Amino acid sequence: MGSFKTNLRLTEKLCYANLVTGLVGIITGIVLLGVNSDYKDFGESYNIYKASYTLLILVGVFFAILGLLGICAQRKKRNCTMTIYNIGVIVLMIFIGCSLIVMIYTKVKLSQFKDDTNCSKQSLMKDLKATYDAGKSLLCSSRCPCDANPISFPAQVYSNFYFANNGVERLDECNNYTHKIDINFSYDYNNYNDYLRNLVNLLRTAEESFNCSGFCSTNSYYVFRNINDGTPSAGKDCKEEFLNFISKNIIIAIVITSILVVYMLIVTYLSLSTMLSDERKQNGGYYQEQNRIQVPNQNEQNNVENMNYIPNSNQNNLGNMNNNIYNNYNNNNNIYNTNQPTKNNNSVSYINRPYPNNYQYQQNITYVPGIAPPQNIEGLPVIQEIQLQNQEQKYPQLQQTNQGYINNMQTPHQENAKYAKY
Repeated sequence: MGSFKTNLRLTEKLCYANLVTGLVGIITGIVLLGVNSDYKDFGESYNIYKASYTLLILVGVFFAILGLLGICAQRKKRNCTMTIYNIGVIVLMIFIGCSLIVMIYTKVKLSQFKDDTNCSKQSLMKDLKATYDAGKSLLCSSRCPCDANPISFPAQVYSNFYFANNGVERLDECNNYTHKIDINFSYDYNNYNDYLRNLVNLLRTAEESFNCSGFCSTNSYYVFRNINDGTPSAGKDCKEEFLNFISKNIIIAIVITSILVVYMLIVTYLSLSTMLSDERKQNGGYYQEQNRIQVPNQNEQNNVENMNYIPNSNQNNLGNMNNNIYNNYNNNNNIYNTNQPTKNNNSVSYINRPYPNNYQYQQNITYVPGIAPPQNIEGLPVIQEIQLQNQEQKYPQLQQTNQGYINNMQTPHQENAKYAKY
């Protein structure tokens, strides 16, 4: 298991992969919808395909949105946006996993249709076979004469046809064919005519797409497509061709979805590892604010602690004053005023009292943001100038040292002073 920062960097990089995956899914779904529009006459079977392609487009859109959220989060350092991204990854992982289960179940169910070689077990297979056999009996009969080219048929077949000058060339051109056709479906459908038309359209599309004829059998001429289009491919059963077509597409979908599941497992693992990381909780989020400096609890307590200036009883024991330091401050306009902020790139400091004119500079102490200044043994603070280089300017700061030295302090402000909290 990698560190928090490593997992976060990997999560950020995968956001770009999510965006690309989403765009590929959207484009692929649109192309497949256009290419397979020829199968729209498959009826409800085509509706399943159409729903699958539409679902692919929606998943692609979801992937793209997640990718954009992740990219925005890392560029803007937005903790809330990154949290939404990680939650979206988990939801998408669950959805894709469930889709894979449904596809596998469909593939198993499809094998049952293939095993029904005589079309006598599954209701859909029975209805398709009944429709095909009834259509074959109706076409080129006395109730539905046809206009067939005798060259396209064997003599024994052609001799059984009924012809007319204005005869039909395919079954659905017969007047009121839904009433003339004699079919006993496995169920008593209320919308019988619509159901029959869907089956006829499916069989016509199968003959046109696969050059087959017959259902659970073979036939020497076309029934549902133009009868003069020629001879069907020998030995091609429309049932086998139809099921093989569906099976091939389901296998492709399962392979693609399985790859997505493996990919999403990696993405989800990284998202969960960053969400549940103790380091994220300690930092208060995935990203720290740029102007934020963390201070340990003990130092924070020291920085807000009330500290008294040296009592009057101790003032006479301090050495002689050196006023040069204060004069330098006056010359440089660096005197600290009450409640006036001093700014740098890292913090804003508020000083509660003016800088006294009788403080003597003792020694240089390097200022480190976030580190509490030391105290002398008696707990008596001494204010000292520290020059902090921050880009273009130096800002004097107030800090304690362990060397006390004030003499003849004269200031109207004898109240407590609080050090600034960074």
